[in-house]
Amino acid sequence: MALIDLGLYVYVGTALLKIVIDWKSTTTFFGHLPFGFLSRSLLFATRSRGAWRLVLAVVFGALSLIIYFNNFGFEFSPTPWTAATATTCLLVLSRFALPPAVLVLTGSNTQGFSLLNKVHRAIWPLRVVALLDYSTWAGYGQDNLRTNSPHVWRSIVHQLIDIAPIIIVDTRAQSASVEDESFVMLAPERVGKAAFISELDGNCPTLSKHGIRPRDHALPAYTEHELISRLPRLIRSAEGLTFGRSDSLRHIAGNSIIQEGLETIPSRLIYGIVDSFSSKEMYLLAAQSGKDLLVVDFPGPGIEDATARQLRDLTWEFLHDQNLVLLEWEPGTLAVVRIAFLRKVLSALPNHAAAYPSRLSIEKLFESDPVRNALWETFADLRQAADKLGYTRRLLRR
Repeated sequence: MALIDLGLYVYVGTALLKIVIDWKSTTTFFGHLPFGFLSRSLLFATRSRGAWRLVLAVVFGALSLIIYFNNFGFEFSPTPWTAATATTCLLVLSRFALPPAVLVLTGSNTQGFSLLNKVHRAIWPLRVVALLDYSTWAGYGQDNLRTNSPHVWRSIVHQLIDIAPIIIVDTRAQSASVEDESFVMLAPERVGKAAFISELDGNCPTLSKHGIRPRDHALPAYTEHELISRLPRLIRSAEGLTFGRSDSLRHIAGNSIIQEGLETIPSRLIYGIVDSFSSKEMYLLAAQSGKDLLVVDFPGPGIEDATARQLRDLTWEFLHDQNLVLLEWEPGTLAVVRIAFLRKVLSALPNHAAAYPSRLSIEKLFESDPVRNALWETFADLRQAADKLGYTRRLLRR
């Protein structure tokens, strides 16, 4: 029995030492003790499929303390068993509360699981989190924040991306979720802390679907082997430590997890252009519509199925990113504008109007499209207004 008790106390000491090492390493990495993220990390845990671990830790931890301190008059005296149980619960709670140093965005397949394990070993004792399917992968349960509801997935991903100083995006993953996450990471304010994993030939499939070649935009793209070998140096480097400083992330603490549904989806006014166009008329109609978003389509009405699905999915970005005011599809014939932004800049926007003649001559057929030109000038004004006021705008391939 004495040998068992000794083993339990050794376990308690080892577990407490691990907690100290985890938090000391995290504090060194962030440059301070990140108290602001503790409650946020625990909140993410309650929305994950591994929330039962957190519940068990709280329940058994509370029971151990009750027994240990003899609060209800039980005749139990402090024992190695109660100490070991309480320490185990503390270990679980500590891991759930630990802010992530690295977020891995990858697919729920063998390749993704292997990548996560390699990253975990490369940056230990710092925390790496992912959102992988529990039905195919059950490892690192406390670090797998796969949500228990698909309706809060985007909200949690947005906040994790803003919190984690380093984001690894596996562009080899052939999944719709990684494509959406890649789009989020391509935002100017986020791309600086991204590391993209490419195929061996340098191709990045999910970025290609957004019309992006990393070499053309100086984006950091590595093969898996190259990235894993660079990670320890990145963690230790001053450059790595500048990512995700709390000063730039204070706004996250007050953010709530938003559930996507019929009650929260932004309402849209679709403005189809056929034979004439007036930007001022369009602005006034949108401002008085009571809708959240203005969808401008030319020639309209009519959007291809693939673009329609993309438009539907990206509508949620306006809900999760309040700084986003303009999505524009190449070649400048489809755009989504936040109407609250339009109201703010309406008085400063010039009018661009054009119409097709009732009868076209041969000479007119070879002239530039007047309606398209007016629309392009309108989009140029919106881009300029967004940039001037510091709002976010994005360009996509149609």
